[in-house]
Amino acid sequence: MALMFSLFEIAGYERTFCFPNVLYCYRLHAGNTHANEPGKHIQLEAEYCVRNRQLLPIV
Repeated sequence: MALMFSLFEIAGYERTFCFPNVLYCYRLHAGNTHANEPGKHIQLEAEYCVRNRQLLPIV
């Protein structure tokens, strides 16, 4: 997410769009951090941190 948001800002939001088709689905298994509660919690904390960063200045 951190990389994705930075690229959106660099490209300009007017040049981005949402692709409606699903391109990839993650498999859920015990070794996957998406599949257990501690891993989900860490990912949500990281997402919160990224989404609350200050925007880059427009040049």
